[in-house]
Amino acid sequence: MFQKSSDIFLALFLLPLLALSSLAEVKEEGDVLVLGKDNFQEVVNEKETLLVEFYAPWCGHCKQLEPQYSAAATRLKAKGIALAKVDATVHESLAAQHEVQGYPTMKIYKKAFPGEFFDYNGPRDTEGIVKFMETVALPDWKPPRVLKGLHKLAKANLTEQLDKQSAWLVGFFDPAAADRSDTLALLDAAADQLKMGREPKAVGYVEVAGEDAELAQLYGATSLPTYLVIKRDSQRPVRFIHEATGQALAGFYQAHTVPDSVIRAKSLAELDSIASGTESLLIGHFDSIESAEFLANFLRESSHVHLNRVEGALIESGDLAKQLGLQINTIYLRKPVKLTAEGEASLVKYSGSQSSGAELLKFYEANKLPLVGQYNFGSKETYLSSQLPVCLFFLTVDFSGELRTSTRMWHSKFAKVAARFSGKALFAMADDEQEEDEAKKFKFEDSGSDLNLGCYGTDKRRFASELDSFDADEIAEFVSSVLAGRATPVVRSATARASQSGPLLYLTGASFQEQVLAAGRPSCLVLQCDRDKPECSDAILQLSEFAASPATKAAFPGLTVGHLDTALNDAPGAYFFNPTERSPTLLLLAAAGRKDSPIRFNGSGFDSGQLEKFLKANLPAGKEEL
Repeated sequence: MFQKSSDIFLALFLLPLLALSSLAEVKEEGDVLVLGKDNFQEVVNEKETLLVEFYAPWCGHCKQLEPQYSAAATRLKAKGIALAKVDATVHESLAAQHEVQGYPTMKIYKKAFPGEFFDYNGPRDTEGIVKFMETVALPDWKPPRVLKGLHKLAKANLTEQLDKQSAWLVGFFDPAAADRSDTLALLDAAADQLKMGREPKAVGYVEVAGEDAELAQLYGATSLPTYLVIKRDSQRPVRFIHEATGQALAGFYQAHTVPDSVIRAKSLAELDSIASGTESLLIGHFDSIESAEFLANFLRESSHVHLNRVEGALIESGDLAKQLGLQINTIYLRKPVKLTAEGEASLVKYSGSQSSGAELLKFYEANKLPLVGQYNFGSKETYLSSQLPVCLFFLTVDFSGELRTSTRMWHSKFAKVAARFSGKALFAMADDEQEEDEAKKFKFEDSGSDLNLGCYGTDKRRFASELDSFDADEIAEFVSSVLAGRATPVVRSATARASQSGPLLYLTGASFQEQVLAAGRPSCLVLQCDRDKPECSDAILQLSEFAASPATKAAFPGLTVGHLDTALNDAPGAYFFNPTERSPTLLLLAAAGRKDSPIRFNGSGFDSGQLEKFLKANLPAGKEEL
């Protein structure tokens, strides 16, 4: 019933020898293991780290790789890293099982990841293979991300894949390049954004190596990485010319799968009607479709790729191009005629690269604003995102109606003032009815003047001047005082509550000084946000729960928690809420003597754990004053 101990010993001794003899049957060419369907899985299971080349005997690139691969196998063998090869023309089912679509294809196998294999995207010279596989063999090596939204394209399957859909977004990259992972991640992000239902749009990549390098030449991907939209019904792929992000690549694809939106202007009236004649345009007159392609694609992709659409047109009429003074095959920025002041250049020539969308966009952003522009829904973000002070003339603005003569007269006057501050401040006209909410931010709702001037400082504090009459020197002095920091900022204030109840202290611009700064409160948390915004309501709820918590009261007995509605109020001095800041904003006005230097909370939310940690880190040690 029981085996003899000698039998057991013999069995234990022979088992590893049998395993070794089984492995010993694996043929080697040099130090490269030769695998097939009978021994493949056995070797994969045995080796800690294994690299396998799937090849075809007739493949020229495989023959070029062979000496490099063999030399790498010899160097890596001593380090316990095995290199092997499989003739995929003999073992077709094995190659298909391991997703081989072209030759040579190299796959990585690790004992630490049983049942899995990973694409080898590293170099294909001896030194590169050795260094890459040494990294793979490290205990902390992590396999590359699985890119479920992407299709790997190769010479063997490209035509078949491209025929499956009308348009593809394809990235070409060098598999040995350091940024190959970044390229794949960008394409994967684009594929994720382009998902429709359960299936992604057609997004793929080509590794420019071996025989697949021919594809890069075929499609003109001469510099890597290159991103193209390849359309089934077009012989000309479209090159991506912008700064690469996943969102931009997705927008690029979308722009070329919808009807062409590029305006081709034949008359001056048609040109001046674009964007109601209030925005600067990128224009150009070209002698061929190929010459016009860069600007056409930039304009077509603009609303999909950029935060704000860039308007423009291709000038098809030679007479119109001559009338405008355009050189052939040259791009210009044309400022709005009605907003171009006397002596101000209406055309700005672009001298940069006609292959870089980022360079053209930078040129447009730097030159698009006229000396005195028009502040409206379309331009508001441009002005408010500027690092320069912005001064707005509030009046009735009507360039096309009965008051057009008056409006042009005022524009001319304002331009003479603006010229004194060129490069130091931006100026624009704002219609006081259409921009009523903006005027209220400067407290002009009760102004008895037909002309008011409101300026944003560099930190977006507001400064206001009610102009009884137009005096260029008086206006210039006011603007100078804003730039020099001498002007007194506007402090808006809602009506204070008659009584306070609940865990939060409700503050106003007028009561902030008295209720917070001069009230002798040991410490105070002040939440600033627009009360009507959902994120503000959520923050108020969280702060209320935190302030009412017995644990908070026990840990921070002198703490006051308040809220300032930034839609109606401004906090004074260092507590001012800059509208370009993240909202909601939470400030800690720490213990007495430190309230002139509020500490900003930079947490990702307002849960009690983060708030408690923030307070403990920033309130004075000992908390004697609490």
